[in-house]
Amino acid sequence: MPSPQDEPLKITYGVRDPSQVAGSALETLRAAGLHIAPIAYHAFPSLLSEQVKATAPEPRKIAGKDVEKRAVWIVHGMGQQIPFETLDGLTEGILRVVKLPPGAPGVHVSACSIRVGEEVLQRVEMEVGSDDGTKAFELHLYEAYWAPLTEGVANLRDVTGFLVNGALRGILNSFKMFKRAMFGEVCEFKIRKRVPVEISAVLLVLASLAAMNAVIVAATGKRLGIINVPTGDTTSIWKMVTAMGSAVSALGITLGAILFLAELCKSGQATGFRQKLLTWISWLGTMVTAAGIVVAAPFFLIALWPKLAPAWVDTLQTPQIQFLSTTTILIALALIGLAMMMRAGNRSVAVKPAKGIFLFTLLVFAQLLHLAAIFGLAMSFFGLQYAWLQWLNWAAGIRGFLSSPWWVWPFLIFLSAQIRTLMVEYVGDVVIYVTSNKIDRFSNVRREIKDVAYKSLSAVFQAMTADGKHFEYEKVAIVGHSLGSVIAYDTLNRLINEDRMSGGKMRIAERTCLLETFASPLDKVAFFFTIQGSDSFQIREQLAESVQPLLMNYKYRPYPWINVRSPNDIISGEMYLYDWPLPNSTTGKPPAGSGIPAGYQHVIDKIDPDASVALVAHVDYWKNKLVWKELYEKVTESL
Repeated sequence: MPSPQDEPLKITYGVRDPSQVAGSALETLRAAGLHIAPIAYHAFPSLLSEQVKATAPEPRKIAGKDVEKRAVWIVHGMGQQIPFETLDGLTEGILRVVKLPPGAPGVHVSACSIRVGEEVLQRVEMEVGSDDGTKAFELHLYEAYWAPLTEGVANLRDVTGFLVNGALRGILNSFKMFKRAMFGEVCEFKIRKRVPVEISAVLLVLASLAAMNAVIVAATGKRLGIINVPTGDTTSIWKMVTAMGSAVSALGITLGAILFLAELCKSGQATGFRQKLLTWISWLGTMVTAAGIVVAAPFFLIALWPKLAPAWVDTLQTPQIQFLSTTTILIALALIGLAMMMRAGNRSVAVKPAKGIFLFTLLVFAQLLHLAAIFGLAMSFFGLQYAWLQWLNWAAGIRGFLSSPWWVWPFLIFLSAQIRTLMVEYVGDVVIYVTSNKIDRFSNVRREIKDVAYKSLSAVFQAMTADGKHFEYEKVAIVGHSLGSVIAYDTLNRLINEDRMSGGKMRIAERTCLLETFASPLDKVAFFFTIQGSDSFQIREQLAESVQPLLMNYKYRPYPWINVRSPNDIISGEMYLYDWPLPNSTTGKPPAGSGIPAGYQHVIDKIDPDASVALVAHVDYWKNKLVWKELYEKVTESL
């Protein structure tokens, strides 16, 4: 590729006429006089006869003034993505890493709709200029958009059952060699000793949140006379629950302020003390908040069994706790609002030193507020009193106003809504797609998601040149974020399977130039939802392997598989369950005839150093450069 230019990238934009129609492999066969039933184009690979095979397009050779076109197909992850949001993120990411020769005219970006067979796709076309003023090559960007299919399908009960089932299965799988059918063998993997500890910790936090929510609902219903539950009639216990609810709310909201401000404070540099400091601050706040939730849960349960209440409950200074928690929350919200106004006012301006210092100052304040919330919890746990709080109550009117127990409800409702959105709208998508290890009511939605991705990627691979003699793209990059990486993996496996059953004339594996997964839970899906130890294990696992060519033979992976992740992203992980397990395994050397070439490569693991903020790192990759740099280098290789 040409060397990078120093001047800013010149970008022009436009929209092309949507009437352009791209050819398809199926249409080419019909034009050749082959009588094929008028069925959906995506069934083409399964229809190939010997006569059809002979008409399959040969590899295209670019010569003279021909402009080579290459494609990128991306699948979004869990959440509430809107149409074209993923394509927009992909386009912006590539534009941040495009390299042009000196004097090149720049990049022209246009949007259009095309038809391939019976499928209509929207794409972004990037025409990259060369130093003689002509086009050097084109990148065509596509997306598979499936978000509406899962809207409102899963509920909180589904998510809770999914998490508990997965956690318990993961703990059981941790205490023995983990078996997985791959490359013609049943491979064994050693599971790290910390895995069951981490799973148990997450499960404990989730159980604590569920217990606290149940007690709050029960206590509120009892207080309002709506439901009759044995919460006791002790007023002091009710005060303790509301005070502790305020303290936990303060802890959660100040953690949100820390994560939000830490994200804004990122310098965008790959290394440096600031990145490490932001990582340390965000993880400290996360772990303290998790510990506070776990410790607080038993005290909430006291409301259901008043006889278990400690002696200091009657002397608990609930007005002090309420005042401290409410004040802490309001200040934290003010800090978030101030930071949001700064971001809105400077959205198109680079981060200047003065702005960075100011944001870091806000982050320090948020950290101090988090400590104040911890003091509130300590007062709740142990019945402590702090004399310095009397000094904070500088105005009787404000003190009485901010000490009211009714402040707890809007904060708890806000936190509950945020947690429910996270669980149902995000984790719920995973529940729908992943729970295929048992019969469930999501099978139809899961099939629809797979069909959307399959039809879209099939169309990209089947698109042909105007003369109908060659495929439009000799190189296609496949990209998936989060749950989208699981969908992309399944879709590529399905296409390779159909291609090899039809004689390999579509050359799916050969024309794939990259499989890139980022923030991917593929390894966790394999670990948490593989049933170990039953009599039918080997047959079931080998059948699962048979529909995954990427696990059958390395000849179906002639392209690099790059997995971008971050230690700060609890969803992503290494992809070690998708390669021959040396040196992790007791199995020994790869078996003869397994298709594993000498000096074979595992999935290429890349750590994104810019994804430095705990939890938020899961979506940070879109704004960083590593994912797009690796993608651009591979998709433009040999140009």
